[in-house]
Amino acid sequence: MGEVTGAEIRRFIDDVRYMRDHREILGCIHRYGHGLDRLDSDLIASASYGDAVSNHGPFGGNLEEFVSRAIEAKSELLWKPYGITDHTCEINGDEAHVESYLHWVAKMREGGRLAALGGGRYIDQPERRNGQWKLCLRRLVVDYVFVVPADDCMVEDQTAVSGTRTGAIPPAYCH
Repeated sequence: MGEVTGAEIRRFIDDVRYMRDHREILGCIHRYGHGLDRLDSDLIASASYGDAVSNHGPFGGNLEEFVSRAIEAKSELLWKPYGITDHTCEINGDEAHVESYLHWVAKMREGGRLAALGGGRYIDQPERRNGQWKLCLRRLVVDYVFVVPADDCMVEDQTAVSGTRTGAIPPAYCH
């Protein structure tokens, strides 16, 4: 094996920096979602700058105002977890363009007999400020939503450990 050149070292450093930035950006996306699932505005705030903008359907404005409305709306549901699947990230210096696919299931409180299934994409523009990546602009593109009768087995099976919004690990998982 030959000598390592300065160009190879520079390329290695650039690759590691890109992977670290990508991981930190994905961490913002996950913190936001986790905070929304847990109805935790502080966790959501840790993923975005105070001047961040949100475009979620008919809502367009300050992300903090959207989060307040979203937490209020989500608290009316029995549950609405969602997950991020495919995630692409193009980083250009201290700015990035990100697209993340999401899917969700919600069970409504009203009678507890309806569920909503949906999916779409977040189109995000995070920025690195003072060495920290956070969201500056978030757009939600909804691809589909179905409202369906909720099958009793969705939450009636008490042999499984049920999740909560508290973030606490159920005791059954600790043994």
